[in-house]
Amino acid sequence: MVVKRFTVPGKGIGKDDYSTDVSSARSRAGLVVKDDEALKIGGIVCQPDASPFVWVRAPLGVGETVRAINFETGEEDISIEAGFMVFLIDYDLAAGCDIESFLDVDGWRVAMPALILAGANVYENWIVTYNTGAIDPTASLPHIIGCSLKNVGEADGNVGFRGIFVVKKVGSPPLPSTKRLKCKFCGHRWEVPMKTTMVKCPNCGELNIYCDFSSPEAVLL
Repeated sequence: MVVKRFTVPGKGIGKDDYSTDVSSARSRAGLVVKDDEALKIGGIVCQPDASPFVWVRAPLGVGETVRAINFETGEEDISIEAGFMVFLIDYDLAAGCDIESFLDVDGWRVAMPALILAGANVYENWIVTYNTGAIDPTASLPHIIGCSLKNVGEADGNVGFRGIFVVKKVGSPPLPSTKRLKCKFCGHRWEVPMKTTMVKCPNCGELNIYCDFSSPEAVLL
């Protein structure tokens, strides 16, 4: 028997290797949505062309204020029931007029994310987010979080705003399987399955287009 001794180069860094772990989360670069979380997007596009998308409207007039629209429901703001927390994780804003924006929780202003001049664009992605968990850590109350945009310039202008929110379940309440829609044309409200996107209003017959962020495909695009 022949025995040989030789040096074998070491590999690794001396720590556990979790590279083979498989995550069930819905994710993309910079964003992971876990099984007990839901993605929400609120925003507004102000421009002159007609559109069935519920967050698209006419240009923003001088001195006029608009609120971001929930892409899934057509309602203003993001509303959550007790048992949930909502986090604003990033936003972007571009405008053809001078814009003053405010973030509010439960009707109270909590931040002024941006004051931009015509032609500017701003994007922010926060590590420490604005969230309802900071004021209601047990998620014992319902909350509303939203953003308003005001034209403080001297001319009407096109505006685009989008905020990404994550709703986190706290405790046992299940994530909802239905949502209540608002028609952008007549204001009629009705309840539909969560995955509903393109639908004609049962009251006025106009086509409304909403979003659905409950499926993995919505996050992995």
